[in-house]
Amino acid sequence: SGIKFYNYNKSVEDTLRGARQIIIKIDDQLMTPKKGITLRKAPGFVLPDLDLGQFISIPFKDGWSDE
Repeated sequence: SGIKFYNYNKSVEDTLRGARQIIIKIDDQLMTPKKGITLRKAPGFVLPDLDLGQFISIPFKDGWSDE
């Protein structure tokens, strides 16, 4: 299970907008590291056959440490 994120994608000039770091909590339990997960920035264009979403598995364990 997981969540798919689509970052802001209006134009090339606006690619710096959108979310950069996210923290996911479910029922007050942390599902991501404390410092969060970095999302990719949007490319500034849309191609009909290309899915630009970023899938985050829940719970996110890849690269997780106790720090």
